[in-house]
Amino acid sequence: VDFDGKVLYPEALAGERMPPANLGKPSGWSTGNGYVTASVAVPSPSNANVSWYIMVRQPLDVALQPARVLLYRLLLLGLIAAVVFGLVAYYLASTLSRPIERLARSAKQVQDHQPGAVFPQEHPVLEIAQLGRSLTGMTQSLLSKERELQDANASLEATVAQRTADLTQANADLLKLATHDALTGVFNRRRFDEKLAENSLLFQRTGRTFALLLIDADYFKRVNDTYGHAIGDDVLCQLAVLIENTTRATDFVARYGGEEFAVLLPEIEEPDSPEVVAEKIRKAVETAVFPTVGHVTVSIGVSVAEPSDRDTSALLKRADMQLYEAKAGGRNRVA
Repeated sequence: VDFDGKVLYPEALAGERMPPANLGKPSGWSTGNGYVTASVAVPSPSNANVSWYIMVRQPLDVALQPARVLLYRLLLLGLIAAVVFGLVAYYLASTLSRPIERLARSAKQVQDHQPGAVFPQEHPVLEIAQLGRSLTGMTQSLLSKERELQDANASLEATVAQRTADLTQANADLLKLATHDALTGVFNRRRFDEKLAENSLLFQRTGRTFALLLIDADYFKRVNDTYGHAIGDDVLCQLAVLIENTTRATDFVARYGGEEFAVLLPEIEEPDSPEVVAEKIRKAVETAVFPTVGHVTVSIGVSVAEPSDRDTSALLKRADMQLYEAKAGGRNRVA
């Protein structure tokens, strides 16, 4: 385009004028009507007052095609990078996150005392493999300590139970020693005195009378002198058994002292009156056969509690007097 705005080339457009707006932007770019236009002013080397313009124009689609190609390439590159990053993330999750999650789940199982906890021992990542081996060792140590603690608790419980049973048995033995005669197994004199006092208080409060039997083995000194004290002890033991088997479950049998026994009868109504019970005892002893000795007899004194008794001594005195009368009357009898 010459200085006046006429087209010089191409020949097909020669003579046409360019819009002044396009010529007013030398060395610039403009867009319009779907084209990109660029113009450059070129001064004439021989005449400074003469200027030409070189103008280039292209459709926008053609001019921007390289930019679009670059954009598509960048998008494709971004997509490829996203896929690569996704694969890398998946690989990292598979090799790092998931094994760590499995370790965490197994540790949770151990914490909740659930079976089946497994820690991986081998892994491409050395730290995860070391962590799995460490957790396995720690778990085995904890389980071993827990088993030892359970065994210790079981042993301790068994020991406590055994000690409790032993203590209970010891207390029972002590109570029996305190209340029973060591030789014959029936109640001793101390427990008899307590029981006699209880029956006396009950009699004074309710009027419910009771009876006392004093039983003495006849000629027992002769047995000791003839056969020895060991045989005499056997005779006393058999006498205690005979008396207990002949009396009722509610009756109270005790060794009063030496070869003498005492029986408290809380029920004295017919048909088991004190005289009847005493006669049963006398007859049972008379008909029994004692090893080595043969036959032994007993004398029995019977006394019944009376409202005029101020204490137990009066009852004991009457029973003792009746026992004396039985012996004076020939022994082997009830008075």
